[in-house]
Amino acid sequence: MRVAGRELACAVRWAAGMMGSMNLLTRLGRGLEAGGLAGCGVAVLFLATDVVRLAPLRTVVELAQPFRSVAADPESTGFTLTAVAAAGAAVLLYSVLHFGAFALLGVAATWIVPGATFWATLGRGAVYGAVACSGAFVVGRAAVGSSLSLDAVGPVGLLLANATAGVVMAAVLAVHTDDAPGAAGD
Repeated sequence: MRVAGRELACAVRWAAGMMGSMNLLTRLGRGLEAGGLAGCGVAVLFLATDVVRLAPLRTVVELAQPFRSVAADPESTGFTLTAVAAAGAAVLLYSVLHFGAFALLGVAATWIVPGATFWATLGRGAVYGAVACSGAFVVGRAAVGSSLSLDAVGPVGLLLANATAGVVMAAVLAVHTDDAPGAAGD
């Protein structure tokens, strides 16, 4: 019994060393905060783009299309309660998945993004956002069996929005690096 306890303690010390000076709960908290703010940033960016186009919520409705349980009647000239409810449910489900994915990406960013300097961290965040967040989007679309139609956003818009999300994550993580005394190694 004592041997198993020693082995467990050794494994815990090894895992703590792999995570650097940041403990697991701190890492989770900072990652969730960074991912949540990045997810909000992307949502606000798309909403602002839609408002400028005079079509509020167009992007999120189009991105949520694979989750529609009831197809809108193509011959209908107006909105039906069923179509509005289906679109609302799809947007809600898409939003939950969107923020959940960004939360996970934020936690992963705590290991990948921090650099030696503030500007290096922001640069790594932009690359991380463009690659990891866009990759998560493509994998998510494939997982739900949706075609990868980027009509609502466009490939350049997707990459720029996700690069911006990566910079937001990096900025949050960089600010937290300055929070703790002696935490330069975070």
